[in-house]
Amino acid sequence: MHNSGLLFLKAINGEFTAIHFYEHLAKLAPTQEIQNRILEIRNDEMRHFQSFSNSYFSITGHYPTPQITEEMPNNFKQGVLGAFKDEQEAVEFYHFASRQAGNPI
Repeated sequence: MHNSGLLFLKAINGEFTAIHFYEHLAKLAPTQEIQNRILEIRNDEMRHFQSFSNSYFSITGHYPTPQITEEMPNNFKQGVLGAFKDEQEAVEFYHFASRQAGNPI
Protein backbone atom coordinates (compact mmCIF):
# COMPACT_ATOMS: atom_id res chain seq x y z
CA MET A 1 0.00 0.00 0.00
CA HIS A 2 1.23 3.49 -0.81
CA ASN A 3 2.58 5.51 2.13
CA SER A 4 -0.32 7.97 1.86
CA GLY A 5 -2.79 5.12 2.21
CA LEU A 6 -1.05 3.89 5.36
CA LEU A 7 -1.07 7.37 6.86
CA PHE A 8 -4.77 7.73 6.10
CA LEU A 9 -5.46 4.29 7.58
CA LYS A 10 -3.76 5.31 10.83
CA ALA A 11 -5.76 8.54 10.89
CA ILE A 12 -8.98 6.65 10.13
CA ASN A 13 -8.38 4.21 12.97
CA GLY A 14 -7.64 7.14 15.26
CA GLU A 15 -10.86 8.91 14.32
CA PHE A 16 -12.87 5.69 14.58
CA THR A 17 -11.43 5.10 18.04
CA ALA A 18 -12.15 8.71 19.01
CA ILE A 19 -15.80 8.37 17.97
CA HIS A 20 -16.24 5.40 20.29
CA PHE A 21 -14.09 6.96 22.99
CA TYR A 22 -16.17 10.16 23.14
CA GLU A 23 -19.41 8.20 23.06
CA HIS A 24 -18.16 6.20 26.06
CA LEU A 25 -16.88 9.33 27.82
CA ALA A 26 -20.25 11.05 27.35
CA LYS A 27 -21.90 8.20 29.25
CA LEU A 28 -19.48 8.85 32.13
CA ALA A 29 -20.08 12.62 32.15
CA PRO A 30 -21.21 14.05 35.48
CA THR A 31 -23.82 16.42 33.98
CA GLN A 32 -26.06 16.64 30.93
CA GLU A 33 -24.33 19.85 29.82
CA ILE A 34 -20.92 18.17 29.82
CA GLN A 35 -22.38 15.13 28.09
CA ASN A 36 -23.80 17.35 25.33
CA ARG A 37 -20.44 19.06 24.78
CA ILE A 38 -18.66 15.72 24.55
CA LEU A 39 -21.21 14.52 22.00
CA GLU A 40 -20.49 17.67 19.96
CA ILE A 41 -16.81 16.67 19.95
CA ARG A 42 -17.87 13.18 18.86
CA ASN A 43 -19.78 14.72 15.94
CA ASP A 44 -16.60 16.54 14.85
CA GLU A 45 -14.70 13.25 15.00
CA MET A 46 -17.39 11.64 12.83
CA ARG A 47 -16.90 14.36 10.18
CA HIS A 48 -13.13 13.83 10.31
CA PHE A 49 -13.62 10.06 9.97
CA GLN A 50 -15.82 10.51 6.91
CA SER A 51 -13.37 12.92 5.30
CA PHE A 52 -10.39 10.63 5.87
CA SER A 53 -12.37 7.61 4.67
CA ASN A 54 -13.26 9.41 1.44
CA SER A 55 -9.63 10.43 0.92
CA TYR A 56 -8.52 6.86 1.58
CA PHE A 57 -11.00 5.67 -1.04
CA SER A 58 -9.66 8.16 -3.58
CA ILE A 59 -6.14 6.80 -3.02
CA THR A 60 -6.84 3.05 -2.76
CA GLY A 61 -10.13 2.51 -4.58
CA HIS A 62 -11.83 0.91 -1.57
CA TYR A 63 -13.13 1.97 1.81
CA PRO A 64 -11.20 1.06 4.95
CA THR A 65 -12.19 -1.40 7.64
CA PRO A 66 -11.53 0.71 10.74
CA GLN A 67 -10.50 -0.73 14.08
CA ILE A 68 -10.58 0.59 17.63
CA THR A 69 -6.95 0.99 18.66
CA GLU A 70 -7.22 1.99 22.33
CA GLU A 71 -9.02 0.88 25.45
CA MET A 72 -11.92 2.89 26.79
CA PRO A 73 -11.49 4.80 30.07
CA ASN A 74 -12.75 3.41 33.36
CA ASN A 75 -13.84 6.77 34.73
CA PHE A 76 -14.51 10.33 33.60
CA LYS A 77 -11.28 11.86 34.93
CA GLN A 78 -9.16 9.16 33.28
CA GLY A 79 -11.07 9.75 30.05
CA VAL A 80 -10.57 13.53 30.04
CA LEU A 81 -6.86 13.15 30.73
CA GLY A 82 -6.59 10.52 28.00
CA ALA A 83 -8.49 12.71 25.54
CA PHE A 84 -6.17 15.65 26.21
CA LYS A 85 -3.07 13.51 25.68
CA ASP A 86 -4.52 11.91 22.55
CA GLU A 87 -5.40 15.27 20.98
CA GLN A 88 -1.84 16.51 21.55
CA GLU A 89 -0.41 13.37 19.92
CA ALA A 90 -2.88 13.65 17.04
CA VAL A 91 -1.67 17.16 16.22
CA GLU A 92 1.91 15.91 16.03
CA PHE A 93 0.87 12.95 13.85
CA TYR A 94 -1.15 15.10 11.43
CA HIS A 95 1.75 17.51 11.02
CA PHE A 96 4.05 14.57 10.26
CA ALA A 97 1.52 12.96 7.92
CA SER A 98 0.96 16.16 5.95
CA ARG A 99 4.70 16.46 5.36
CA GLN A 100 5.03 12.79 4.34
CA ALA A 101 1.94 12.33 2.22
CA GLY A 102 2.96 14.44 -0.73
CA ASN A 103 -0.74 14.68 -1.57
CA PRO A 104 -2.47 18.08 -1.31
CA ILE A 105 -5.65 16.39 0.01
